[in-house]
Amino acid sequence: SIQAHPDKLKAEQLHANNPNAYGDSNHKPEMAIALTPFEAMCGFRRLEEIAVLLKKHPEFASCISEEAKIAVFMSSNPEAQKDGLHKLFSSFMTCPKQVS
Repeated sequence: SIQAHPDKLKAEQLHANNPNAYGDSNHKPEMAIALTPFEAMCGFRRLEEIAVLLKKHPEFASCISEEAKIAVFMSSNPEAQKDGLHKLFSSFMTCPKQVS
C-alpha cells in the first residue's frame, strides 16, 4: 500500500479543511521493527526510470495526466524534476477509479 503521513502542522490543516477525508488532526509517526529479514521502499525512483515505465506500461500511463507526463519528460534541472515528480504523484493518487 502507499502511505503518506503528514507532520503535525499539516495534519491539523488537512483536518480543518476536510474533516471527512482527514478524520484526525494528529500526525502519525511510525516505527517498523523487523523480526525477520525484510526490504522496504522509501522515496521515489529517478524520473528517468519513471519516464521509461510510463512508456512501457500503458496501464500506468493512463493514470497520469498529460500535464504530469510532460513535466516528467521535459524536466531538465532539479527544480523541474521536483515539480515533475510532484505532478506525477498528485496525478497518480487522484486517478479515477474507473481508470485504475
